[in-house]
Amino acid sequence: MKWKIISLLVVILAAIAAVYLLLPKGPSPAQTAPTAAVSPTASPTAVATQPPTQTPAVSRQIVVVDFRGKRIVLPKPPERIVVLNSYWAEVLVALGAGDKIVGIGRYVDADEYLPPEVRKKPVVGDLFGGVNVEAVVALKPDVVVTDYGYGKADEVIKRLEEAGVPVVALFMRGTPDELKAVEVLGNLTGAVDKARELKAFMAKRFEELGAGAAKIKERKRAVLIFGSSILAGGPLSLAANSSFGMALVEAGAVNVALEQFPNQAWPKIDMETLMRWDPDVVLIAASAEDAGRIFDKIRSDERWRVLKAYKNGEIYLVPWGSKIGDILNWGPRGVVGREYIAEVLYPDVYAFDWRGDLKRLGDMYGVSIPPQAYAVYNINWKEVVDLAGNVVKIPSRVERFATFVTYQLPIAFNVTSRLVAVGRDAVQGVFAPLMKAAFPAVVNLPTPGDRFKVNVEALVQLKPQVVFNWVVNPDDIRTMQRANLTLVQVVVNNFTDAERLVWLYGVVFDRLPRARQIVNDMEDIVKFVANRTASVREKARVLYLWVDPLTVAGGASLFSQNIELAGGVNVAAADYPTMSTVKVDPERILKWNPDVIIIAWQARYNESAVLNNPVYRGVNAVKNGRVYKKPILSEYTPDTALSVLWTATKLYPDLFRDVNFTKVADYYYRRWYGVSYTQVWG
Repeated sequence: MKWKIISLLVVILAAIAAVYLLLPKGPSPAQTAPTAAVSPTASPTAVATQPPTQTPAVSRQIVVVDFRGKRIVLPKPPERIVVLNSYWAEVLVALGAGDKIVGIGRYVDADEYLPPEVRKKPVVGDLFGGVNVEAVVALKPDVVVTDYGYGKADEVIKRLEEAGVPVVALFMRGTPDELKAVEVLGNLTGAVDKARELKAFMAKRFEELGAGAAKIKERKRAVLIFGSSILAGGPLSLAANSSFGMALVEAGAVNVALEQFPNQAWPKIDMETLMRWDPDVVLIAASAEDAGRIFDKIRSDERWRVLKAYKNGEIYLVPWGSKIGDILNWGPRGVVGREYIAEVLYPDVYAFDWRGDLKRLGDMYGVSIPPQAYAVYNINWKEVVDLAGNVVKIPSRVERFATFVTYQLPIAFNVTSRLVAVGRDAVQGVFAPLMKAAFPAVVNLPTPGDRFKVNVEALVQLKPQVVFNWVVNPDDIRTMQRANLTLVQVVVNNFTDAERLVWLYGVVFDRLPRARQIVNDMEDIVKFVANRTASVREKARVLYLWVDPLTVAGGASLFSQNIELAGGVNVAAADYPTMSTVKVDPERILKWNPDVIIIAWQARYNESAVLNNPVYRGVNAVKNGRVYKKPILSEYTPDTALSVLWTATKLYPDLFRDVNFTKVADYYYRRWYGVSYTQVWG
């Protein structure tokens, strides 16, 4: 069976290569840099040459042939690598060679798919503005990995090689190059097994693409336009004889730009030419965070409205770039980008789990890939993943929404003007002071229920395009779905879920930069705590009390995780690992004998109720006066990071003696909600 699969793969790859050979030849696109309208991270690709081959290593000696056909010999696997392109850095990290990287090109530091330790390496320049060769030499690299054939790349390579630095030069023109590059870098770093695994994953997806394309009888006429050229308002830059241009062909479509410009990688046309071509589908390559601006620009230009693709709702954004939320790029993510492209072109043919594949790559890269940060972007709608894991189709631009959860987030994302309803607790409940301070007009909003029970009939009359609600009342959920309300379900069980909800808001409301800022703030706070508590040898043992003094937080609660993030141990977690809350008897609490007791802010009792309770008389936390009632902080919002910090200051006061929690909370509340913590809670 294994050999049959390999044989089939060889046939498919050979067929793809044959397509390239049939393309009309002309001046190599590699000799021209991308147009000014294309992102500076873009790199053109060369016309395919004889496929490079690898020479088996002798002993520990490394011998590879790069995409120039040049043979590079190293005495052993490199220990110090300078990489000038983000996508090659992604491959190196996936192969386990991230710790070998000692220097990077500009734009590599902006690649959010790379771990921080790689992005923080010294920057030595880029292939467009130039590379500081002396700075590269000073890093004493064993090898430099880079693109070639455009910008100042060839000049940089020549100077590096004259300085005695070995260079492995690569390019990307399509799937054969994608696979071969992984093989080259695997052999270079000695990570042959990992390269084989990554290559097999990519090859399997390419095989599935080929199988799907073979089923397509009517090939759609499509173009891929770079979004930056749409925003610039001048000529449109397209992908033709290039890796991205071939992605349309590989999915089974006709790339009209490739037909018209077979010898160009990135041709430019005017709007009148696009109107004359009148493609069935328009794909736009741009960062996900530019989706809203690009679609608004298209909607405001009457010339777009005459296009068949506009009339039929066949205009899509292909998220391209290096930020979380972007999908397509050169390197391994090129596979996932092709999955996305294939699905939007032929949704009845392809059914890839591209979000799952992104997560798989994220695991290889050592970074978190939240599915809520990604969407399918159509000019009329987008598909998002809610916190319950449902794929939900919502309007491209959400102008009217209701929420019965996490009222802080509409404030944080500055979308309160789009609210048509909130839950009663936003106006009358514990979070009313924050809402009224940051958004006084909340008192004028309808309140058709709360998180436990919604008056669906009243809600329907308000015509929300999207409704956010907890997954707590299945009957309400079914009733809202029967009423054709678009429901985004929310469940927050841990810190990661709180971050995912932030990402989801960023996608729903086209506010990804804001989501990124808030998530970075949350992670900065938690990293600060982790660094301060890293030297703690004996962790504080903590009991978290809930609504009554004998109900405690089990190991499955968000509060338990926050204790762990603060450097402590939840004493109830070992006995109740799958419970969120559990009522226990006094003897068990005496047996646990916690060092610190924290009382939930929702509890209607305070520290004295515990300190003066005979049940707790023998507990260390009571003996030492270490019982604290938590201030009002919502664990389901960005506040959860502040909750971690507050907890850490109570567990390890000596380590946080210089931290004024109130001042820190004031700072972040102003950043997130526009009002200080003190102003809201005193």
